[in-house]
Amino acid sequence: PRDDTDDDDDDDVEQNSTSNNHVNNHGISATILDWEVVTDSVRRDPSIALFSDADREDMLLLHFVCALWPPVSVVETVLAANPSAVQRQSKTAGVTPLMIACGRNA
Repeated sequence: PRDDTDDDDDDDVEQNSTSNNHVNNHGISATILDWEVVTDSVRRDPSIALFSDADREDMLLLHFVCALWPPVSVVETVLAANPSAVQRQSKTAGVTPLMIACGRNA
């Protein structure tokens, strides 16, 4: 729900994020990402694929990518930078990137 007491800057962010949503082949709304930016960033600095987010169960970039219906080329690029990421389980739920992708019908 939208909070009308938000300032103008927040409204702009909400409008932008809303306008970047689409429905994927599975009928599920997803945020449109610039996958080229992701792949270019990982190619320039492969250590990005090693980043572990402590606030999000120590998941890696591959976990997040797999949750967002990525093109296969993006998964290949992230895996090339960090091949062991495919086996990484999140701390609490114990999910791997593949489990996330399957759960999202990606």
